[in-house]
Amino acid sequence: MDTKVKYPDRVTKGEDGVWRWTGVISRAENRHAISVTLKVVGAMCLFLIGLSASMRDRQMLLVTVLACGGVMAVAGAVCAVADRMAANGRYQAFEITDDHMRWVGVGRTDFRYSWRSIRSVRIFEEEDVIEIRQLLGVMQIYVPHEDFALVKDLILARVSGSADVEYV
Repeated sequence: MDTKVKYPDRVTKGEDGVWRWTGVISRAENRHAISVTLKVVGAMCLFLIGLSASMRDRQMLLVTVLACGGVMAVAGAVCAVADRMAANGRYQAFEITDDHMRWVGVGRTDFRYSWRSIRSVRIFEEEDVIEIRQLLGVMQIYVPHEDFALVKDLILARVSGSADVEYV
């Protein structure tokens, strides 16, 4: 996160005209990502086990089953750590300017999406999440519940008329 700038819990307009806030990643969102990850890894393992079984080589099948079991154990452990981190509340900082939307990460990491490049906006009102999409990327914007309508209006006022808006 940018150490020179204070990111408040509520959406606030700074003296420089930039809207700033921190959003908490919802644990439900994190669990959905974990579920998808485990399903994908499990499906790949089932495919490899099926492929090995079709070759009718018992030793290869045993090695494949053991390797897939190890991969699933590691994936499960990584997902358990990610879920534990989400339980403590992971925060992300956001900025809205007239030119772009910015996600501010830890250290020097940040992503900027120019308003002109936004192709679609998906609004998840129940989760207080807004998703903006470019050609090659998606940014999920986490907003405090009390400020969701304000941020939604700020974003919709800035995206070009060609962007699709979908309420989910």
